[in-house]
Amino acid sequence: MNEYGEDYDYEFTGEDLDEIDEDIQEDTSELHENIDETVFEEQSFIRIEEKDPEWAETIRKIPYQQVIEKEIESVNEFIDKQEALEEKLINGEISQSAYDHESLIVLGKERAKLETRCELEAEGITWDHLGDLTEDVDIASTGNYRLFENKERLIETIDKIGPEAAQELANKRLAENELSEDLHESISRQIRLRKLK
Repeated sequence: MNEYGEDYDYEFTGEDLDEIDEDIQEDTSELHENIDETVFEEQSFIRIEEKDPEWAETIRKIPYQQVIEKEIESVNEFIDKQEALEEKLINGEISQSAYDHESLIVLGKERAKLETRCELEAEGITWDHLGDLTEDVDIASTGNYRLFENKERLIETIDKIGPEAAQELANKRLAENELSEDLHESISRQIRLRKLK
């Protein structure tokens, strides 16, 4: 019996995980067919390939065009920071210990965050997907299942009027104090997720 008083005798197995993994692979490979491959021929991506081939390969696996473009920009900004720090060390503007601290602690933390995000995205999971899942868990924990219906209506509205019009409306309502910041972010997340489809 589970926590909701429902009887079940199903045991989750490794085969289930294999099936789920196959489904995810099929979904991401279908999405990847829509990628404009010319993005990988641009100098900004080639720079990443030269500096860090493994990171570039991870970005190549991301199944969403706009996410690929965003990550190419983010990784290049990170590379700029690394190169600027190296330049300061070479020019004697900072000591070796200051360089080590900045490189290992500050930039190391930023790199870990960027790499983790790219690795998740390569599996088809963006921060917005994680936020959406967290929101669903929060809704389920309240027991107020009407909130799921509201969410479905929101998604239908976004699909009906389009993501740009939906975002414009959400921004207007936020500016007029008709939406809280949290609700605005929740709506904006759904809009961003619909744009990935």
